[in-house]
Amino acid sequence: IKKLHSGNVLIQVTSERQATTLTTCTKICSFDVTVTPHASLNTFRGVVSEFELLNDA
Repeated sequence: IKKLHSGNVLIQVTSERQATTLTTCTKICSFDVTVTPHASLNTFRGVVSEFELLNDA
């Protein structure tokens, strides 16, 4: 897990199954999140973007 300069959180997973599970996530704890694959990284990585969650990290 790495916080990007944009404020998004980059999460690297080790399998396609983990990536699929993560992309179906809509909440982390009580925070609504949007999970999308990163445009220039491989298919096993994605970006979580949620302003309130990032402020609590």
